[in-house]
Amino acid sequence: MKTFNEIVYDKAIFEGMDVSFMTDSELNESIGLYHMLKESFDTDGIEGLENKLKEGLFGAIAGFIAGPAVGKVIANALGVERGILYDMLTSRLVSAALGSAIQKNL
Repeated sequence: MKTFNEIVYDKAIFEGMDVSFMTDSELNESIGLYHMLKESFDTDGIEGLENKLKEGLFGAIAGFIAGPAVGKVIANALGVERGILYDMLTSRLVSAALGSAIQKNL
């Protein structure tokens, strides 16, 4: 009789899912993300994975809240008052992504 781990790890990653809408690069990226999470779980356990997710979430929330104000300061320093660059610097979505990335690297 197979153990739980043998059953889980023998299955294909996308078994039973329709992935025909995904490009090859998206599939490869998804597989890479799966292997990264699996490796992190195997080395650090569930506590390490939870801590990494909490840190990323905290960074994203901090970026979402404080990011537009920081973006306005940067835009003023660059002399940008409107346009695509101003919109990007003051965007909450961009700020959340930057906050999460910065927190991940700390």
